[in-house]
Amino acid sequence: LPPLSLPLLLSVVGTTGIATGPGVSHRPQLSITIRDGNFTDIEGLDPTITWENSALLPNDVALRYGIDLSARTTNLASLPRRIWGRASRIISDRYALSSRFEMDVQAMDRIDFEIDGEDEENDLKFRLIGSSPTNVRQRLKSARVAFVEFTKGFHNDGNRVTVNPRY
Repeated sequence: LPPLSLPLLLSVVGTTGIATGPGVSHRPQLSITIRDGNFTDIEGLDPTITWENSALLPNDVALRYGIDLSARTTNLASLPRRIWGRASRIISDRYALSSRFEMDVQAMDRIDFEIDGEDEENDLKFRLIGSSPTNVRQRLKSARVAFVEFTKGFHNDGNRVTVNPRY
């Protein structure tokens, strides 16, 4: 194969049915990625199998979860790459709150988190991204917030204005 100058993503997607309740699974998705776009043989391919599912929990909490698996390994211990889950809820038909947690299975010393919120009526959004060690004793004192963002929108003389502070 000639060297590629741009990253390339090829996906083979199976047909998926619509989940009608908890425990209904979708077919896995296979993605083949050529990393850095500069490989000359088949070793440059990095196939990944992704499986995800969703369920509706009590109190109208929507749960989505999944796992990414390496399709190029024969070692079962290095097969899983990443597991993740997202819980979302709309409160009082006005406020949306969502939290996502993700862990690299090959380095299980840290869990990454993302918390999103929105008040549509007041045109206000927030997003917080960080990580925490998985060790219970270190979790609270070592948790780190890497990114915080607020977005407030309003209308002024027929124009939409947004204020978007970030840290």
